[in-house]
Amino acid sequence: MKKNGQHSLSHSHYDHIGAIPYLRQVWPNAKVLAEEYAKNVLSKTNALKTIKDLSNQAGRFYGMNEPIDYNYDLLKVDQAVYEGDTIDLVDLAITIFETPGHTRCSLSFLVNNEVIFDSETTGVIARSSKAHPCFIISY
Repeated sequence: MKKNGQHSLSHSHYDHIGAIPYLRQVWPNAKVLAEEYAKNVLSKTNALKTIKDLSNQAGRFYGMNEPIDYNYDLLKVDQAVYEGDTIDLVDLAITIFETPGHTRCSLSFLVNNEVIFDSETTGVIARSSKAHPCFIISY
């Protein structure tokens, strides 16, 4: 989610965050927001190396000849966000919901109390209208 210089991550998987270094090259003042666990993951050199390796594997699979290369400092979270936090973007109010299941750091976003952008595998709606999470990371 990006507007007015902020980009919020739904979770820390490489296929969801791989473009951050390129977004920062185009918009160097952009701020990246994510759940605290994602911020911690992206502060570890081994995790950053793994993300780059996975991106390169995917690139080769899809016929990309040049390896992906970027400065690890570009792939970072500037600010942690938490359950109930609201991001005010002039004409949009985005409320953060922690929705662990697909990953420990999965987030969903409620925009202007009207539209929700779910992270992957946030759960199943029961007849009672309650959402029951699908715990892929553990039981």
